[in-house]
Amino acid sequence: MAWRKVQIVNCKSASVRQTPWIPLHDKEIVGIRDGPELKKNNTIKQGDTIDIDPDQFVYSWVDRKYYKTRDPDGWIYEGVVDYGGNQNG
Repeated sequence: MAWRKVQIVNCKSASVRQTPWIPLHDKEIVGIRDGPELKKNNTIKQGDTIDIDPDQFVYSWVDRKYYKTRDPDGWIYEGVVDYGGNQNG
């Protein structure tokens, strides 16, 4: 497990999902328990950094790739992180 620090790009804010591969739970965001309203501490703003493990990834039921995150513990969509996939990042 090699954690990589990546930056949030291509969106105003991003959410970390709990289980994106389960169709009934794919919209559940880490940290939200009382309804669908987003709270400030449950999203990551564009330009912020987050740790991902590029070796751990899953695909959602609609074929989107998600990387494992460390803090918060969950999964983030590959389209919102700046990870080149090579040695230079």
